[in-house]
Amino acid sequence: MKLKERKKRAGSVGKKAGIIISILLFVILGGKTVYDSVVSYNLDVSSQTDFEREETRALSRNIEGRFKKAYEAGAALIGAAIAEMKSNSETARSRETITEIVEQLYLTEPDLSGLGIYFEPNGFDGRDASFVRDDNKTGAMVTYVSGDRSDLKVKTTDYHIGKPWYTVPVSTGKDGLTAPYTSSVGRLVVSYAMPIIFDGKIVGAINADIDIDDISDELSTSSTNGEDDFSVLLTDSGDVVAHSMDKSKIMTNVAETNADIKNYLAQTSRNEEVTATETYKDTGKESIIIYEPVKIDGTDSYWAIQSINTKSYVIKDAVRGVVVNLILSAFTII
Repeated sequence: MKLKERKKRAGSVGKKAGIIISILLFVILGGKTVYDSVVSYNLDVSSQTDFEREETRALSRNIEGRFKKAYEAGAALIGAAIAEMKSNSETARSRETITEIVEQLYLTEPDLSGLGIYFEPNGFDGRDASFVRDDNKTGAMVTYVSGDRSDLKVKTTDYHIGKPWYTVPVSTGKDGLTAPYTSSVGRLVVSYAMPIIFDGKIVGAINADIDIDDISDELSTSSTNGEDDFSVLLTDSGDVVAHSMDKSKIMTNVAETNADIKNYLAQTSRNEEVTATETYKDTGKESIIIYEPVKIDGTDSYWAIQSINTKSYVIKDAVRGVVVNLILSAFTII
């Protein structure tokens, strides 16, 4: 009887010890699992956010390159026009030469959708009266080149008169970038508008056009572009210039009714990168939104690439990793 009692007590102690050990293992291994899962989740989310940030930076650099090339083409056209004027007396200056220069510069810069040069009355050769036509009633020296590189369209009408992309650089004497507008060939563009200054006098202006639709198409080719991960190009005032998913948003303003976006754009205007987590108005989904500055060459302005990444999309791999880790740890504990 005593032997049986001792065995019973030993068994009872063994069960208690087993229970205690199981509880300790559960607490220790369970705690470690939770800790590892949290660390893994945060690392995965951080890694995915860093990836999206690098993608946005790459888009920004690409767009900056487009603007830089357009600005340089405009500056080159001004330099060539001034060289032609300096090399010849007023009456010996050749309009054909200027047109050829515009065509050659346009052909060598594929990112341009149009390139034009426009002069004030008698500002080029003093012979406007000799060039009056039905489609150029003032006889002004004008050349605008656009279209496919294999089928150039050359326009020499005086349609520039009164247009802000001409009057603003002529009146201010400063380089600038226009707000989006529809060009004379029906394309939505932004233009570098730059004055031509000869012998201290403003004698005309040039336009170097950048096709907005092309930028939207380029944004849409990003490897991650989709309804949960898309990009928008904004001006410093919040106007939508390009959209990778919905071109109907172009020409709308996202900052007028959103103080947060206005603040973010104020930061990108100082060349600062911004990352925010909030509900994106257009999708109604909680999103990680990255604002990357875009330097507008030839000006003091910074626009911004807005990269919208639905949070559930960003964290899906991290969540999957946590679930797998929990399942494996549960089997281990059992």
